[in-house]
Amino acid sequence: MPRVYHSTALLLSNGSVWTASSTPSQCKPEYRTEIFKPSYFSATRPTISGTPTVGGYGQSITIPTPNPSSISRVSLVRLGATTHHYEANVRLIWLQIGGTSSNSITVSAPLNANLAPPGYYMIHVLDSSLVPSTAQIIQIPGTGVAPPPAQVTGLSAIAAGSTQINLSWTANTDQPINHYNIYRSTTNGFTVNTATDTPIATPTTNSYSDTGLTASTTYYYKVAAVNNSSIIGPVSAQASGTTVADTTIPMIKITSPANNASVPHGSILVQGTSSDDLGGSGVKNVLVHVDTGATIVPYTTATPVAPGNWSTWSITFNIPTTGSQRIQARATDNAGKQNWASITITTT
Repeated sequence: MPRVYHSTALLLSNGSVWTASSTPSQCKPEYRTEIFKPSYFSATRPTISGTPTVGGYGQSITIPTPNPSSISRVSLVRLGATTHHYEANVRLIWLQIGGTSSNSITVSAPLNANLAPPGYYMIHVLDSSLVPSTAQIIQIPGTGVAPPPAQVTGLSAIAAGSTQINLSWTANTDQPINHYNIYRSTTNGFTVNTATDTPIATPTTNSYSDTGLTASTTYYYKVAAVNNSSIIGPVSAQASGTTVADTTIPMIKITSPANNASVPHGSILVQGTSSDDLGGSGVKNVLVHVDTGATIVPYTTATPVAPGNWSTWSITFNIPTTGSQRIQARATDNAGKQNWASITITTT
């Protein structure tokens, strides 16, 4: 018998569809109910093996399943309430898979109530053939706390000169990761309190270059993953790296005025260059002074072309006297090594 206008059809949690009722005034009444089972009932179906852990909007949902690597899609379907062929609040949302573990899969929860109004939903996992599991009924937004990320593994620390150590580790795939916390110490076997210790960096990828270090120094590192709910996972095993020794002195040169030049007395602009060899600790500062014989202007810090970049530098002196003037510049690198350059000019 036809179901027509006053019938109902509902998707059940096992994936079947229940139909019932009809319109007595338009046809012979149909008092029986029917259950339609799609062809996937004869297939091997994926399973949800426990109660999912559901976070709030924009957080995550962790779904227990015995074979997470076989899951290709995850759906969220609003519980139905069909009447008169119409369901005003029907919803089907495909959830983004963020990661898997050995016995679960983690997906992103809906971002807001516009996408998924608060209420109860069926969640399904589907395999690569789009065969669905039996659903679990969950509440959106959830109140469950997402599990912490897995411990970071594969951490290595490799020196890349006297001031830099490059870190890398195996990326976490058990759930969506917002960033990683990197902890550093010069003490072997240091402990980390993730609740109170401030990380030195929070990269979003599984590598980081730690710069500005001291030459010939061993640094120890640990890394922890942080998920989208700001939950910090356990720290990794410790890795260490030792910066290489800085055995070179920095280079320093005064480029203007030229040596033995004659310049008007008064305000004189002194310019120069400075650098450290590749793998050196880098130039820390450049100081310049003027010796007139009778008067010595103390060493004064020059101005780099950019903060921390001493490839070119400049400083202005007021030399009110005429005669022979000796200008000396001193470069100091981050390892404490120094080098000097000097010129003689005649002020007129």
